[in-house]
Amino acid sequence: MLVYTTIANIFERPDGVKIASVFILAIIVTSVASRAHRATELRVTGIDFDDRARDLVSAAAAAGAINLIANMPQQRDEQEYRDKVSEQRADNHLPVDEPFLFLEVTITDPSDFASPLRVFGEDVAGYHVLRLEASTVAQRDRGRPVADPRRPPDGCRTSTSAGPRATRSRTCCGTCSSATARSHR
Repeated sequence: MLVYTTIANIFERPDGVKIASVFILAIIVTSVASRAHRATELRVTGIDFDDRARDLVSAAAAAGAINLIANMPQQRDEQEYRDKVSEQRADNHLPVDEPFLFLEVTITDPSDFASPLRVFGEDVAGYHVLRLEASTVAQRDRGRPVADPRRPPDGCRTSTSAGPRATRSRTCCGTCSSATARSHR
């Protein structure tokens, strides 16, 4: 009887259902928008520079100005960096005589909102690159030092084949993300 009365009221006076639906829809839209916005943020608890990154920033600062070129890494080859430099020189009038650093940010886990930011300096095809990475592993292992992603974690093995064309291969421990495992190779 209660179910019948409820259904009859909904059809006779649908205003309550309409108002409730608007509130439910507003909550869902707000939640999705908030999550989408937070997924693109990068919040850090600290910044850890490796030696090469510290050297690159110091050298750029000693030259007078630190010019950063943001780059979304794709092929990470000479052509990519050369194209980006010519694009930035044309669009932003980057001086030819001033040094610059490429800045590449990788968010490894968007749901991890508080982890240390690790900065690694690299020379790729003659260009100086600062690679920034926020890792979920560092968040879970708060008491231990931040691991260098270029060095495999414990459990990853390196094997070397014998012969004149010796090659090295790495077997990952299974606890690494696929991106981290690829960087171990």
